[in-house]
Amino acid sequence: MVAVTIFSMGVLALVGLQSAMIKNSSDNRYRAEAQLIAQTHIANMMAYGADAATYIAQVDKDKIKTQLPNGALTFSALTNSMVTVSVAWQVPGGNRHQVNASSYLFEAGMSLVELLVGLLIGLVATLAISNLFSGFEARKRVIAGGADAQSSGVLAMYYMQRDAQNAGFGLPLYNSSDPSPLLCPMDTSINQAGVVINLSPVVIVDGGAGNDTLRIRYGNPASGGASLRATGNMAAPTLDGRLIGCQENDVVLFHQTPDNPNCSMARLQKLNPDRAINALSELNTMPTERPVTDLNGADWVSWY
Repeated sequence: MVAVTIFSMGVLALVGLQSAMIKNSSDNRYRAEAQLIAQTHIANMMAYGADAATYIAQVDKDKIKTQLPNGALTFSALTNSMVTVSVAWQVPGGNRHQVNASSYLFEAGMSLVELLVGLLIGLVATLAISNLFSGFEARKRVIAGGADAQSSGVLAMYYMQRDAQNAGFGLPLYNSSDPSPLLCPMDTSINQAGVVINLSPVVIVDGGAGNDTLRIRYGNPASGGASLRATGNMAAPTLDGRLIGCQENDVVLFHQTPDNPNCSMARLQKLNPDRAINALSELNTMPTERPVTDLNGADWVSWY
């Protein structure tokens, strides 16, 4: 009796399982068919485009009943660009199922207003970036200009310092016993050659309403200038000492006493073995007779 009962229960369970499998298979088949029907109508309406309402009116909804048990086709949420298709059916067991499919009938794009708004946003962003960039460039130019000005000022001060340190080098040295060549008249023509020569190491020229000018004079001999006393006459001067350190083509400056500061210049054309000038012909330019008339004990010849 127990065995018969267990066997009966197994048969019933097997039959129930088979029925459930058949039902699920049927439901899946109906669901697939309903989904296909819905997608087909969506595709057809997309082909009609704006005339979707006309297509819906022409659909023979009764044919759905032959494809699905108690099938029904409905259209809802119809707008200018989107529609929803609902396919419903009722299985023999009494359960009702439904499949929905929605789609845009037209490709959504941008309107003219949206394009104009986008252009406006782009222009505002471009203007903001341009202002930021121009401000950055202005600050960079100010910083770079200040740095360049400082560098130029440092270089200018360096060159001025270098020239100022050399001011007077090569000019005859001044001492208490020898009159300085700076006693020569300033801004006058030496040798009457029409060339104004100022022997001051440093001269500041007043520019009036314009910029002042700083003039620095120095020579480039291997040794500094030296002063020697010359006696005798202009044709054959006698030097009180030798021209130590002098070379050919060095410049010679003749000047008189502080009371009579007339000057004359020449260049050493020939240097004798005794390193002295034996005749003025050894100079490339004869000293003028008027500035230096004759060489007595109070007259000097300076080399630099």
